[in-house]
Amino acid sequence: TFGTKDGEADNIVANIPRGNPPLDALISATEQLLLSTEQDVTYYTVGLRWDVSDSVAFKAEYTNSDDEHILGTENSLVQFALTTVF
Repeated sequence: TFGTKDGEADNIVANIPRGNPPLDALISATEQLLLSTEQDVTYYTVGLRWDVSDSVAFKAEYTNSDDEHILGTENSLVQFALTTVF
């Protein structure tokens, strides 16, 4: 599997008038929080399934994601499962 997530934050505080120092501080903090939710992530997943028997399956999956927005953060995840039917 290959995919991307692109998301820009809406600036919901852009139309609030400025000039009141306590309110300006709150607006700035809110803008920074909204900017931190932006995403530009590319990921891929590779999976494997092995049927050990008629009632047992072994599954493995590797996922790699690369977030361009947060300083080029790259994450990897490996998952294993043993599924049984009885």
